[in-house]
Amino acid sequence: MRKTYLIIIITCIYSLFSCQSKAKKIKNEDSSIITNRIDSLFTSEYTQDRFQGGIVISEKGKIIYENYLGIADRTWGIAVDKNTKFDIASVNKSMIAALVLKAVEDNLLHLEDKLVDLLTDFDYQGNFHSEITLHH
Repeated sequence: MRKTYLIIIITCIYSLFSCQSKAKKIKNEDSSIITNRIDSLFTSEYTQDRFQGGIVISEKGKIIYENYLGIADRTWGIAVDKNTKFDIASVNKSMIAALVLKAVEDNLLHLEDKLVDLLTDFDYQGNFHSEITLHH
């Protein structure tokens, strides 16, 4: 349930920044208000013991918000920082699926593309059955 809740929060924040029209760019004054709202959201979630982790939000390669909350190692009392490595379990599967479908929507990939063909340009030592596609 926590992972689902976190994914919804991240998706909402992503949508907040990605869905703005080019004609309505955020002014500097407005960006600080948005940054304060984001900070307030994550601080509230942390205070209610519903979030611990690192948040980095960027726009066009420029970091617009960065914060780290919580304890990375309770035994040693080590706080979360930008070098903390998290076990993300299977959260990345849904993110990768969404990115693949977005690439299909943009006609950059096709669900019928074979995995072995997509990996030919990479130094990958694994083996896949030649008929496995993105759809699979």
